[in-house]
Amino acid sequence: MSDTSEVDVHQLPTAAAATATALVSDEKLVQVYVKIRDAIKKINAENAARLSKITEQHELVANELLQRMNQRGNDGFTTEYGTVYKAETVRCSIASEETLFDWIKQHDAFDMMERRIKSTAVQAYIKEHGITPPGVSVFREFSARVRVSTK
Repeated sequence: MSDTSEVDVHQLPTAAAATATALVSDEKLVQVYVKIRDAIKKINAENAARLSKITEQHELVANELLQRMNQRGNDGFTTEYGTVYKAETVRCSIASEETLFDWIKQHDAFDMMERRIKSTAVQAYIKEHGITPPGVSVFREFSARVRVSTK
């Protein structure tokens, strides 16, 4: 692979080639890593541009179908190409934390909340106090990343 060549995904290391890859220098592995990452970015950028156009068209058609159902006063209709129907998505947000939490406590309605914890807040707590908050488990996963050299 030359510095300007596009990465051929068929030439990338496979599980079978992992042993051979272990014999490659750090320099070459980092070079290949950066080329692959750049190829992924390029493909994603190209696809994002193409996808945005067709997604916009898709939304326009969906909005027209919804408008037609609303005008007709129905919840759906069938054509030879498919059945159109209304689907409702409900999203909720907290308008007043204090009011909501007081109500939840009073009515023992803890099922109204999702049970997850904010990772950044836990990390800040651990950094400040040197311990994990009670009742919290922390899982860490490591991966290799590469910053491009500025030469």
